[in-house]
Amino acid sequence: PKDTGILAELGKALEREQQHGQAAPLLERALRDRPDDVSLLLALADARVDQGRHTEAGELVERAYALEPTLQMKGRVASSLLLRCRYAEALQLVEEIIAEEPSTASSMVAVRVDSMSHLGRQEEALPLLDKEIERAPYVPGLRFPRAEIRLLNEQFGPGWDDYAFR
Repeated sequence: PKDTGILAELGKALEREQQHGQAAPLLERALRDRPDDVSLLLALADARVDQGRHTEAGELVERAYALEPTLQMKGRVASSLLLRCRYAEALQLVEEIIAEEPSTASSMVAVRVDSMSHLGRQEEALPLLDKEIERAPYVPGLRFPRAEIRLLNEQFGPGWDDYAFR
C-alpha cells in the first residue's frame, strides 16, 4: 500500500502476529513519513529484537523515549539496555524508576535481578527474588532466576527445587 496510515497499521498488525520479516519493511516505510510516531518506533523495535538486532532496537526505543518520556517508556529503555548487555546502565535506570515510583519495584524485578546477576551481585539479587516469590509464589519467571543464583552458589537442594518449579 502507498497510504502511510495503512502501511503503519499493517506493519503493526504483522508485528503483533510475529511476522517480523514482513512487518519490518512496512514499518520502516511508514517511519520515513512519520519519524516521530512512537507506536511505529516501538513496533519496529519489537521486530528488531525478535530479529536479534538489539542495538537497532535499543536506538528505536531511545528515540521513542525522547519523544514520550514516561515512566513506562523508561522501563522499556532499561529492558533494551539489558538486551544490549549494558547491565550497569540498565540497573541504574531501574533504580531511578523505582526511586521515582516505588510501586514499580515488582514490575521491574526481572530487569533489576538480571542486571545485578550479570554484574556479579547475586547476593543482592537473591533477597529481592525471595521477597517477590513470597508475594507471588507461583510465578515461574521468578523461580528460574533464583534457581540459577542458588545453583551457581552450590545451594543445590533449593536450587533444583526452583529449577523444577519452572
